[in-house]
This record gives sequence, C-alpha cells and structure tokens, in this order.
Amino acid sequence: MKCLKTKIKNIKWDLDNFYIECTDAKLKINIIEGSVDITIKNDNDDLVGISYLEEDDIIKILYNNSDNEYIKPIKIYVNIKYEFNSESSESQDLY
Repeated sequence: MKCLKTKIKNIKWDLDNFYIECTDAKLKINIIEGSVDITIKNDNDDLVGISYLEEDDIIKILYNNSDNEYIKPIKIYVNIKYEFNSESSESQDLY
C-alpha cells in the first residue's frame, strides 16, 4: 500500500464520482447509491464524513491503484481541526 501526504486545493463531484484536487495528486472516489465509497478518519482514528474535508486541509492518502490521471484512495486521514475543552470556567460557575 502506498501513502501520500498532501494539501487539498479543490473539491467537486458529479453523479458518479467525488473528486479531490490536491497539490500533489488528483483523487477520484466512486459514488455508489448516493454514498461516497471511502473511509475518512481523523487523527484520533474516528470515522468522519466527507463534509469534514475542506480546502487547505492536510490529508494523508492510503492507496493501491492509480491510473494516468487519478489516484483511487482506500483511506483518507485528515488532521483534527478543533479540540474543544469540555471543562470551561463558565460551566464550573453554574454548579
């Protein structure tokens, strides 16, 4: 299995495919019965959806196959964007 770390430049889709254009590659992911056929996880290994991906995100792509123009990824790992502190001073003041 091959691995590539890159930055997302553009995201688009049509009826059959979901496309992610990156600085170092172009990804093509099948859409099957309205669902994108890919596993997307964050740094904590939690499953996240395609809505988690945004332009300028740094992603790690695991793949086996590529054709002349597109890589067909197996998994995508995206960096965690935000971490929320569950203990805030406001919540402590309420008790």
